[in-house]
Amino acid sequence: MANNPEQRVSNPDRGPLERRAARRYGAWAPAYLELPADGIKRLCVTHDMSRVGGMLMTHVHLDPGEPVQVELFLGTDTSHPRVASAHVVRSKRREQRNTFWTFDTALKFDEPIDDSVGVIEELSQKQRDWLPSP
Repeated sequence: MANNPEQRVSNPDRGPLERRAARRYGAWAPAYLELPADGIKRLCVTHDMSRVGGMLMTHVHLDPGEPVQVELFLGTDTSHPRVASAHVVRSKRREQRNTFWTFDTALKFDEPIDDSVGVIEELSQKQRDWLPSP
Protein backbone atom coordinates (compact mmCIF):
# COMPACT_ATOMS: atom_id res chain seq x y z
CA MET A 1 0.00 0.00 0.00
CA ALA A 2 1.12 3.49 -0.70
CA ASN A 3 2.44 5.44 2.24
CA ASN A 4 3.22 8.48 0.15
CA PRO A 5 0.11 10.31 -1.07
CA GLU A 6 1.90 11.09 -4.34
CA GLN A 7 2.90 7.46 -4.97
CA ARG A 8 1.04 5.69 -7.73
CA VAL A 9 -0.27 2.22 -7.00
CA SER A 10 -1.98 -0.44 -9.03
CA ASN A 11 -5.58 -1.24 -8.14
CA PRO A 12 -7.54 -3.58 -10.46
CA ASP A 13 -10.92 -2.20 -9.28
CA ARG A 14 -10.09 1.43 -10.04
CA GLY A 15 -7.74 1.16 -12.99
CA PRO A 16 -4.00 0.74 -13.39
CA LEU A 17 -3.01 3.93 -11.54
CA GLU A 18 -4.54 5.52 -8.48
CA ARG A 19 -3.48 8.29 -6.12
CA ARG A 20 -4.23 7.59 -2.50
CA ALA A 21 -4.86 10.64 -0.36
CA ALA A 22 -3.69 8.98 2.88
CA ARG A 23 -2.07 5.85 4.25
CA ARG A 24 -4.48 2.95 4.70
CA TYR A 25 -4.47 0.62 7.68
CA GLY A 26 -5.94 -2.88 7.63
CA ALA A 27 -8.16 -2.51 10.68
CA TRP A 28 -11.21 -4.63 11.46
CA ALA A 29 -13.71 -2.89 13.72
CA PRO A 30 -17.48 -2.96 14.17
CA ALA A 31 -19.41 0.05 12.95
CA TYR A 32 -22.89 1.32 12.24
CA LEU A 33 -23.76 2.91 8.92
CA GLU A 34 -26.79 5.20 8.91
CA LEU A 35 -28.56 6.66 5.90
CA PRO A 36 -30.08 10.07 6.61
CA ALA A 37 -32.99 9.15 4.33
CA ASP A 38 -34.30 6.42 6.64
CA GLY A 39 -32.37 6.79 9.93
CA ILE A 40 -31.74 3.04 10.17
CA LYS A 41 -28.40 2.02 11.69
CA ARG A 42 -26.96 -0.91 9.78
CA LEU A 43 -24.25 -3.04 11.35
CA CYS A 44 -21.08 -3.27 9.26
CA VAL A 45 -17.38 -4.07 9.68
CA THR A 46 -14.41 -1.96 8.63
CA HIS A 47 -11.88 -3.69 6.41
CA ASP A 48 -9.35 -0.93 6.05
CA MET A 49 -9.30 2.72 6.98
CA SER A 50 -7.41 5.94 6.56
CA ARG A 51 -7.86 9.46 7.81
CA VAL A 52 -9.95 10.31 4.72
CA GLY A 53 -12.06 7.20 4.18
CA GLY A 54 -12.38 3.48 4.47
CA MET A 55 -13.68 0.20 3.12
CA LEU A 56 -16.54 -1.42 4.97
CA MET A 57 -18.21 -4.77 4.54
CA THR A 58 -21.98 -4.24 4.51
CA HIS A 59 -25.10 -6.27 3.83
CA VAL A 60 -26.74 -3.63 1.64
CA HIS A 61 -25.83 -2.04 -1.68
CA LEU A 62 -25.44 1.73 -1.50
CA ASP A 63 -25.33 4.14 -4.41
CA PRO A 64 -22.22 6.21 -5.15
CA GLY A 65 -22.60 9.74 -3.83
CA GLU A 66 -25.10 8.70 -1.17
CA PRO A 67 -24.52 10.54 2.13
CA VAL A 68 -24.08 8.38 5.24
CA GLN A 69 -23.11 8.72 8.86
CA VAL A 70 -20.78 6.10 10.28
CA GLU A 71 -20.16 5.20 13.93
CA LEU A 72 -16.75 3.54 14.31
CA PHE A 73 -16.03 1.44 17.39
CA LEU A 74 -12.25 1.69 17.30
CA GLY A 75 -11.32 1.24 20.94
CA THR A 76 -12.47 -0.60 24.01
CA ASP A 77 -14.88 2.15 25.09
CA THR A 78 -17.97 1.24 23.09
CA SER A 79 -20.01 4.00 24.71
CA HIS A 80 -18.15 6.62 22.65
CA PRO A 81 -17.85 5.61 18.99
CA ARG A 82 -16.08 7.91 16.53
CA VAL A 83 -18.88 9.45 14.45
CA ALA A 84 -18.15 10.76 10.96
CA SER A 85 -20.19 11.97 8.01
CA ALA A 86 -19.21 10.47 4.69
CA HIS A 87 -20.29 9.78 1.13
CA VAL A 88 -20.31 6.45 -0.67
CA VAL A 89 -17.62 6.19 -3.34
CA ARG A 90 -18.60 2.73 -4.57
CA SER A 91 -20.41 -0.40 -3.44
CA LYS A 92 -19.48 -3.69 -5.05
CA ARG A 93 -20.77 -7.22 -4.44
CA ARG A 94 -18.15 -9.34 -2.70
CA GLU A 95 -16.82 -12.41 -4.48
CA GLN A 96 -17.24 -14.49 -1.34
CA ARG A 97 -20.98 -15.16 -1.30
CA ASN A 98 -21.36 -17.39 1.78
CA THR A 99 -21.34 -14.53 4.25
CA PHE A 100 -23.67 -11.93 5.73
CA TRP A 101 -21.36 -9.18 4.43
CA THR A 102 -22.32 -9.16 0.76
CA PHE A 103 -20.92 -5.78 -0.33
CA ASP A 104 -17.62 -3.92 -0.08
CA THR A 105 -18.52 -0.28 0.37
CA ALA A 106 -15.91 2.46 0.00
CA LEU A 107 -16.51 5.71 1.88
CA LYS A 108 -14.91 9.13 1.74
CA PHE A 109 -15.21 11.09 4.98
CA ASP A 110 -16.54 14.62 4.61
CA GLU A 111 -13.82 15.79 7.03
CA PRO A 112 -10.59 13.85 7.74
CA ILE A 113 -10.63 11.95 11.04
CA ASP A 114 -7.09 12.95 11.97
CA ASP A 115 -7.86 12.58 15.69
CA SER A 116 -8.48 8.83 15.22
CA VAL A 117 -5.45 7.86 13.10
CA GLY A 118 -3.37 6.81 16.12
CA VAL A 119 -6.12 4.52 17.38
CA ILE A 120 -6.62 3.04 13.89
CA GLU A 121 -2.88 2.45 13.49
CA GLU A 122 -2.68 0.79 16.94
CA LEU A 123 -5.67 -1.43 16.17
CA SER A 124 -4.13 -2.42 12.84
CA GLN A 125 -0.82 -3.33 14.50
CA LYS A 126 -2.52 -5.42 17.21
CA GLN A 127 -4.51 -7.30 14.61
CA ARG A 128 -1.39 -7.96 12.52
CA ASP A 129 0.27 -9.39 15.62
CA TRP A 130 -2.68 -11.75 16.18
CA LEU A 131 -2.53 -13.24 12.68
CA PRO A 132 -0.03 -15.98 11.84
CA SER A 133 2.70 -14.99 9.40
CA PRO A 134 2.45 -16.45 5.88
